[in-house]
Amino acid sequence: MNPSDGWQLWQQACRGDAASATRLVRQLTPQALGLALQIVRQHADAEDMVQEAFLRLWNSDPQSDRGATVATYFNTIVINRCKTLLAKRRELATDHE
Repeated sequence: MNPSDGWQLWQQACRGDAASATRLVRQLTPQALGLALQIVRQHADAEDMVQEAFLRLWNSDPQSDRGATVATYFNTIVINRCKTLLAKRRELATDHE
């Protein structure tokens, strides 16, 4: 995908174009899910992180002029969601001590 194509799809999806949203989800999900699974190690949690990342993507206002692709931007959201989940897991694990 051409970097600007991803941003174009995102903009169209945010304007309500369901076909663009579906196409973007299909393009971004496989890599993001694999990334999340490597980090959180549980498939259900990885799926949740990707879903949460999509919610954040749809409600965000990214600056596409910084040279990042929409995939890079999205994967950064996924990584941050996973880090938050892992931090919560650690908090829960240490609360019992």
